[in-house]
Amino acid sequence: MKKLKLTLCLIGLSVFSWAQTEWIEVPVNTDKQLNAVDFPSAEVGYIGGNDSLLLKTTDGGESWTAIDLSSMISSSYKSNVVNLKFVSEDTGYMTFGIIDRTYLTVDGGDSWNIVETSTTKAYDHGLFFFGYSDGFIGGTYVGGGEVIDGIGKTEVLGEIVTTVTSEALLPSETGDGSIEDLIVDIDFYDENYGLAVSDAGVIYRTTDGGDIWNKVESFEGGYPLTSVEIVSEEVAYVGYDAETSGWGVLKTEDGGENWEMDAETATWGYPAYLAAHESEVGDLYIGGRMYSGGGIILEWSEDSGWLFQLKKHGIRSMDHAVGDQMWGVGDSGFVVKSAPVDLGVEKEDTEDGMGLMVYPNPANDKIMLQYSLGNSVVEEFHLTIYDLKGQTVFVSTKPQKEIDVSNFDSGIYCIRLTVNEAVSVSRFSKQ
Repeated sequence: MKKLKLTLCLIGLSVFSWAQTEWIEVPVNTDKQLNAVDFPSAEVGYIGGNDSLLLKTTDGGESWTAIDLSSMISSSYKSNVVNLKFVSEDTGYMTFGIIDRTYLTVDGGDSWNIVETSTTKAYDHGLFFFGYSDGFIGGTYVGGGEVIDGIGKTEVLGEIVTTVTSEALLPSETGDGSIEDLIVDIDFYDENYGLAVSDAGVIYRTTDGGDIWNKVESFEGGYPLTSVEIVSEEVAYVGYDAETSGWGVLKTEDGGENWEMDAETATWGYPAYLAAHESEVGDLYIGGRMYSGGGIILEWSEDSGWLFQLKKHGIRSMDHAVGDQMWGVGDSGFVVKSAPVDLGVEKEDTEDGMGLMVYPNPANDKIMLQYSLGNSVVEEFHLTIYDLKGQTVFVSTKPQKEIDVSNFDSGIYCIRLTVNEAVSVSRFSKQ
């Protein structure tokens, strides 16, 4: 019975969260594939895509303008912006070009200079920077396998220049010198602990600030990895593209030494999990592409656990602008941003049209209930409130519209209202 109660409560939380999290499509006047989004501040953001596309906003995403990269194209071959990492509104790094080299701007994208890394590196892709000229660039080694360059800064004649401070050659067992042996994403939890993932299906781990990267021998993926996000000293997530054979995002709970698929993130359609990102307030988002068509956004918060929404196009990159406002970009010029809605009233309609409204929300001392019974004769009335553990905290078999919650602990509660055969489920927060 307790398991059933908890399931019903989680159903209610899913309903609430679908109503709470609103994703708004943002027009950017392109149908090109978008590969990267980065917001160094609430107002300034950048989007990179195929065919030399680089967009910039200075008004929080209300409008976007294209930055001309034509002077950086030296042939008729298409050049794509595959990654972006900005450390301030004006200073940032871009992986771009026919052979995907990394460039630096210090003037908001008006001009770019190539970042000289390993002379034997064939392609760049993965980027992580603590600050200006303080980070890592991952890519492919000409001789085969993955490589990560540590990037530092040195003062030469009064001018700060970017220099290579370390080079870690990481030949994977599957490395054959092709572009698939590519470090695609890098993340650090602090100045010492970091993770890197590759298209060859390999996870690398460092605990000394990137001087030495060790392959995680316990993990044998056998499929391309796409992204990595470290959320604590113990917990991190890795996305992948397993072509319908995966069952949940990869998760570690021991600092990256062991990995397994997290069943709580599994869903029908076996999506490719392409982008993982933690918001400023600690919520986790994962964007992906469904093999049946369209995209998906998974969201985790401490209150609700994992939830998901389907989108009309795949999501390839995500970033937060400020707080919990998220941005996602992907296929066919698709751009979305999250926007919170008014939590004053929550409502769920049922097939019977009863509905349930709970206010105020959040509540302090009492909640008011509003529901419609139409012309039905009430033969059965049952109102139950559960906490997130599935424990029953309130029961009533008599119709009522006001409930005293002053003695409830602070937290999230689920309400299940049954009238005859009609059922409504909603949620409220007690402060």
